[in-house]
Amino acid sequence: MFLILFLNLTTTYLICSYFKNLFISFLILFALIILNSEILSLFSAFNEKNILILSFLEFIFAILFALIKKIKPYFPQLKFEFNKIKNSLKLDKTLLLLLLAFCFMMFCYFILASVTPVLEPDARMYHFERVIHYVKQNSFRHFDTNVLRSILMPFNSEIFYSYFYIFKKNDVGFNLLSYFSSIYLFSGVYLILKEFKISTRKSLFTVLILSAFGMINSQINSAQTDILIANLFITSIYLFILHFKNKKNSFLYLSTLSYALALGTKTTAIIGFLGYFIIIFSYLIIYNKDKKTLIKYFAFLFINIIIFASYNYIQNFIHFNNFLAPKTFVEEHSLDFGFREILYNAFHLTFDFLGIRIKEKYDERVIGCSALGIMVFLPMLFYSIKLLFEKKAKLVKFIGICSLVFILNFILVSSTIVYYPYTMRFFTLYCALSCFGLIYFYQKNLYKNIITLSACVILLFFTFNSSRFTLISLLKADIKNLKEEIYFKKPLRFARKTVL
Repeated sequence: MFLILFLNLTTTYLICSYFKNLFISFLILFALIILNSEILSLFSAFNEKNILILSFLEFIFAILFALIKKIKPYFPQLKFEFNKIKNSLKLDKTLLLLLLAFCFMMFCYFILASVTPVLEPDARMYHFERVIHYVKQNSFRHFDTNVLRSILMPFNSEIFYSYFYIFKKNDVGFNLLSYFSSIYLFSGVYLILKEFKISTRKSLFTVLILSAFGMINSQINSAQTDILIANLFITSIYLFILHFKNKKNSFLYLSTLSYALALGTKTTAIIGFLGYFIIIFSYLIIYNKDKKTLIKYFAFLFINIIIFASYNYIQNFIHFNNFLAPKTFVEEHSLDFGFREILYNAFHLTFDFLGIRIKEKYDERVIGCSALGIMVFLPMLFYSIKLLFEKKAKLVKFIGICSLVFILNFILVSSTIVYYPYTMRFFTLYCALSCFGLIYFYQKNLYKNIITLSACVILLFFTFNSSRFTLISLLKADIKNLKEEIYFKKPLRFARKTVL
């Protein structure tokens, strides 16, 4: 296990050194694991020995490439940025308080993600079931099941889980995928804002408020994949912007790679593509970039979709004559286009998004933006759109279009998918794509302080009172039997004992 990690991480680091960018490390590692696993699956050779051999060959190739190209180890100069953050926090004590609450939350979630198995019922019956079958049959081909979505849906996240389950033989630590995805998601939003020359305090404020939104916060320690999708979309947009700054096609290729990986992970990426494309196309128009870039973009996108996203879609076509699912399955989960149905969906999704639930249990399937939905997110949407039609500044127009994309995605989901409480998880992506307007709420006034302190309370609330598995739950567990319970010998008993 540790040898595989060493080989893959070293290969990833050498590639990042070539690009002189460590932010792409998650993207590169994720892509390497997917590529290795799919190659082995084609020959029904997905096992420990072959993974080790293939990883070692890639490691040797990366070393030789680095020597030939004379690639030097890359160490980002973070001291200057840290000093800017430090100075910014000195000027705003409420922002410092919010950052401390965020760091405490992330520390607690790291502990939980590292030592807990998969506990969400949906993840256990769907994600983990697929992992067991894939490891057992040494490939990612379809298997016999009465739960169709276990074979129909894209499976990049399950490939990632399988890659490590094959060595660990348990699901402890699966939640770390979402945990590290959240770190890269927050970093991506911060870096995009810095590319637009937004101040450090406004950038920090945006990221920290985003982390306090319930739909995002509740999935940091989760085996669900929505926060992973949000990370891949934000990474794709950031690399698209970086392409024009560095004038390197390699960053454009990586941008399309990020989207392709999202497409191969969850069908949410299909619905989200229209809004995502509007954002990158708007960036081209607003900032007067070369429109011919789109030709290269779609060429790279086609290549990456074939390699990193098409595997299960092709299997679906072979077995069901449809890339997505059998016709009956599509009809079951699709909405009949009628005004009453769309209005019903929109009504329920609106209340879910605002975190207003009466009967359903408070958990990650139904929670929206929590109190911050009413306090800041909805006002941000309306204010950003208002400025879009009033101001001529390029950044204002870009942020306004990002806000419009949220409205578009809300309409698309309301009009195409049958309502389920857990549909709200899809909005993790849409919320992340539209969060840039939060910079408008960083003003020296009382309302900003109220928002900041409210976010602090929400972060601490989620840390201690998550409906799934919290630090308090872990402390309440029988420490003497914790190791035996946690390593999946008695998973259901462990969950009942420890979840509040």
